[in-house]
Amino acid sequence: MRLLAEIDKFLRWWGEGLALVVPKGWRNRQQRLKQYLLLQLDHDEVVIEHYQDGRDTPTTRRSISIKEEADQSRAREWFEKSPRLLALPTIIRLKSDHVLVKRLRYPSAVRDDLKNVIAFDIDRQTPFSREDVYFDFDDVTAPGAEHRDVDLLLVPRKELEILESVLRQIDIRVTAIDIEDRTIFDSGVNLLPNRAGKESDQPPYRLGFALFALWMVLVALIPGKQVLDAQATIEHLKKQERAGIAAAQPLNQLREEHARLIEKLNYFNALQIKYIPVLDVLHDVTHLLSDNTWIRRFDLKNDTLTLQGESKNASEIPGILEGSTRLSSSKFLSPVTRNNSTGNDRFQILVSIDTPRRK
Repeated sequence: MRLLAEIDKFLRWWGEGLALVVPKGWRNRQQRLKQYLLLQLDHDEVVIEHYQDGRDTPTTRRSISIKEEADQSRAREWFEKSPRLLALPTIIRLKSDHVLVKRLRYPSAVRDDLKNVIAFDIDRQTPFSREDVYFDFDDVTAPGAEHRDVDLLLVPRKELEILESVLRQIDIRVTAIDIEDRTIFDSGVNLLPNRAGKESDQPPYRLGFALFALWMVLVALIPGKQVLDAQATIEHLKKQERAGIAAAQPLNQLREEHARLIEKLNYFNALQIKYIPVLDVLHDVTHLLSDNTWIRRFDLKNDTLTLQGESKNASEIPGILEGSTRLSSSKFLSPVTRNNSTGNDRFQILVSIDTPRRK
C-alpha cells in the first residue's frame, strides 16, 4: 500500500510537469465536453439544446411541453431518429433562484471526506433531509484561511419530479445537474447523487496525460491500484455511514420526544384558552354573593353556568352576578318560590360565561 501511494504521488507530479509543456489554450479546451445536451425548465416547457465543439450557441434546439403527452411522444420519436443525441452527456441546468445556497465552515483538517461530512450535516443545517434533496458543494476557502469555507448547494427532489417524468418518457438519462451561475465547467458543481467525491484541484487531463506517457511501465500496477483504492474507499464510506447513523439516532429520538411534548403543550394551552377554570368562576360567584345566599347546585358546562340555591332576596342575584367580568346574561330558569320553613327564596339561575376566546 505504501508503494502504491508513492506511485500515485509520482504520477501526479509527473502529470503536472508534462501539462506545463502543453499550450494553455489546448489545456482549457480539454476541460470541456466536445458535445452535450443542455436541458432547462422554462415555465411549462423543457428546452433541450445541443452544443458542439465548444460553441456558445446551440446547433439544435427543441421545446417539449410538460403537460401534453402527445408532444412528449413526438419528441421521443424525433430523438429515436437521432440516436447519437441520446448517447451524448446530458446536463440539467437550474436557475439560481431555484437552488438553496448556504455558507458552511469546517476545520481545515476536513478535506478528503468533506462530501460525506456535508451529507450527514444537511439535516442540521437545512430544513430538508439528505434523502429528499440533490446536493453538492463549492469550495470558496480563501487562500491561507485557517478554516475551510464551502457553499452548500441543494434543491429538493420534488422540484425536479415533473422534469424527470418527462425525461423518462423521452428515454433521456441525466449525466449532471448544475446551476446557471455555477456550471459544471466553471466550478465543477454537480448536484446529481451517487457520484464520487469532488476531483482534486488538479485538472483531470493532467493525470491522464501522465498515464499515457508511462503506460508501458505501469500497465500492470495501475489496474491493481485502482481495485485496492476502490475497495478501501468503499470500506471507508461504509464505516462513515454506520458512524453517522449511530450518531444521529439519539438526536432523532430527542426530536420525536420534543415533538410529542410540544403537541401535548399545545393541546393544554388550547384548553386553557377555551375554558375558564372552574375554580376561577366559583371564586367570582362566592365573592359576589352575600352571606345570606346559599348555593346548593353549581353546574358549569362549556360556557354556561347553572346555579340553584336559596337567598333572603333572590331577585337581586342576577344584578349582582353582572358585576363580574366573566359572567353575563343572568336569567331565572324558573319562578322564584318561597321556602316556608326557612323564610328564604328558592331560585334557579342560568348565567353565560365570557371566555377569553370571545374577547
